[in-house]
Amino acid sequence: MALITHSSGYLARIWNCLPACLLHLPGTDGVFEEEVVARFGELLGYHLILNGGQLPDDDEADAVIRGLIDDFLKSGSGGGVKQR
Repeated sequence: MALITHSSGYLARIWNCLPACLLHLPGTDGVFEEEVVARFGELLGYHLILNGGQLPDDDEADAVIRGLIDDFLKSGSGGGVKQR
């Protein structure tokens, strides 16, 4: 139960890293969740397996989140929005 609770906290970290303009873009529904949220969950699972069930520290998690969001924006999935 503690793992689920702590893992859910990463969603707030993801939303906090989003550029404000991305929050209101039409046409990104589902794509962001697939390319960023689901991918982060997958990477988190790998981290847990490879590190004896230990969650990443906040700095490591934030770096992965920022990288996923940057990749999302660069790929054009973010509606062509460029991060400032």
